[in-house]
Amino acid sequence: MFGDEFIDGISQATGKAFIARLIKGNKEHFYLRYKAENGKTILYYHFDVRQLIDAALLENVNEKYAISYNRFYDLLLLLLEDINQQLSKLPQHFAEATAQRITGVCNACFDTYIHDIEDGPVQHNSGNSAELLHFHTQKNQPVQYQLLELRCLLAKQLHVMEHPSIEGWLNIISVMQYYDDMLDAAADDEYQDNIFLNIARQKFDDEWNWFKENKHLLVNAATIAGTLSVHMPCSVHACMKLISRMVQQMDWQQQKICNYLLRKNWFVTGANSINLSGPAIHSLYHNIASKMKGRVGAVEIKAYLADACFHSEVLRQRLFAGSTWAEAYEMRLNMLSMSIDKKCRIFDKAFSVKD
Repeated sequence: MFGDEFIDGISQATGKAFIARLIKGNKEHFYLRYKAENGKTILYYHFDVRQLIDAALLENVNEKYAISYNRFYDLLLLLLEDINQQLSKLPQHFAEATAQRITGVCNACFDTYIHDIEDGPVQHNSGNSAELLHFHTQKNQPVQYQLLELRCLLAKQLHVMEHPSIEGWLNIISVMQYYDDMLDAAADDEYQDNIFLNIARQKFDDEWNWFKENKHLLVNAATIAGTLSVHMPCSVHACMKLISRMVQQMDWQQQKICNYLLRKNWFVTGANSINLSGPAIHSLYHNIASKMKGRVGAVEIKAYLADACFHSEVLRQRLFAGSTWAEAYEMRLNMLSMSIDKKCRIFDKAFSVKD
């Protein structure tokens, strides 16, 4: 993920056209490679970024990590050096198998990056939502599989790849991608594929139009989730339903991880993305319901509102105050598997809103 942030930032700093010219007809030159040298397995690249990109551009600062791309590159080289040191401690056959899988993961990720450079975001192309979902699965699944296989190899548990639960572990990576796509919608637009934006463009024209006109509002990481939940509820709801379907097919351990990821990535603890209190919940309800009616049933709308309350500390505590201890516990730790009927009842107990 660290390297992904680097190449995305470099593309934004230099422009896609520059990167496209750089890799045209020669993308394999930029792949991560490995070789045996003096009885050791070594990972390496054939190129040096500093010889390809102007020094002035590399002094641009990456917003996420608040460091220049020049310093960023130094850190990536240190990371590669550290990986090679760890490989040198392994038996030769095991080091080679590990290096093979590391290069496989990194180069599969790089191929998805090349797609974004050469073909453009699929949310701006034609195709129905089902086709786009299939495209995302085909694009990301090889990366997910190889990454999981690498982890199993390092843990000396490769047999796990044959276990029936493997689909659930792969889907955890997909769940993380959904959260990232929702939170990175503004940064990804016009630049790379984004499943959340695909859904909005293909299914909900009004929400897509709102996004195109207001994406400049999605700059504060602490409020992005709440802002999208209010202004693009159908798109958020559609993504959350896809996540819930995957989660319900997982075992209890995988479900626990996904619910933790929900709290960590979407409902950030302490973040007041929706700054409402008291009677304002009524206006929030009618605002969201007006966007969702005709597309989603009344029970499902209230269940969605119960989820949205978690973007506000005030609304979250009010939701809990009207719940039993068991209901509050389940909302906190098992939200993705809760039924919409139960969420609706909890919402109705906490907030007496009229349709």
